[in-house]
Amino acid sequence: MLPRYVGSGLEVMLTHTMISKVLAWGAQELEFSWVAESNAASRGTLENGGARVVKRYRVYEDASLLVLGDGPKTSRRVAARR
Repeated sequence: MLPRYVGSGLEVMLTHTMISKVLAWGAQELEFSWVAESNAASRGTLENGGARVVKRYRVYEDASLLVLGDGPKTSRRVAARR
């Protein structure tokens, strides 16, 4: 979202519209996974809209996954630290 729109209520309106449409399509529940605990703006928008935390994920290291080799059968995975 462009900085000039942050805090304007646009994020709440977009989230509400998205949730309404998905529920109208027949969804019974929605999952907003991987919203960082440090992302207070996104968490606040979701919680103010009625979302609740049911699961927490913990990330203990920052790593990228690189695949080496010609294909799936010959590949080996290497975690590269940043």
